[in-house]
Amino acid sequence: MNGSYLSNSAYQDRHTPGFRTERGERIAVRTHKAGDLVTNPYQPQSSPYLNTPVPSGRPRMFNSTVVKVIWILLPIVTIGIGAAVPFVVAAVKGVIKPWLAVAYVLAEVSILGISTAAAPDGESPFVGMLLIFLIVASATHTALLDNDRVSIGK
Repeated sequence: MNGSYLSNSAYQDRHTPGFRTERGERIAVRTHKAGDLVTNPYQPQSSPYLNTPVPSGRPRMFNSTVVKVIWILLPIVTIGIGAAVPFVVAAVKGVIKPWLAVAYVLAEVSILGISTAAAPDGESPFVGMLLIFLIVASATHTALLDNDRVSIGK
């Protein structure tokens, strides 16, 4: 046998695309035509477990849109007296932190106390402005209780 003779494995090493691992195992690489979708099995692939949205760990305040509307209407219908009720319920359910509910209760008591002390007869425009502020703020913040973009107090 002369030096031009190649063994079968040597021939495969030269003419088959691929490479050998550190242990000498042969790994063949398939050649593809232009336009083929090729993924590298040695590159990390995206996992459907990692790419799916993570469910929120906190409980929800509203089960449906009708329930949400009822909770939003509570501070409006009670003329501000029930402004803190949705936040106390949300704190009990674990939707928000308890300090936020306490802050709303303190704000409601202080606004109603100031408005009563400022005009005991109730005919001052200042009293009306404070009550409107309380009603609008409470209804707006009640609507944002289940919003994932708002992270303060959650």
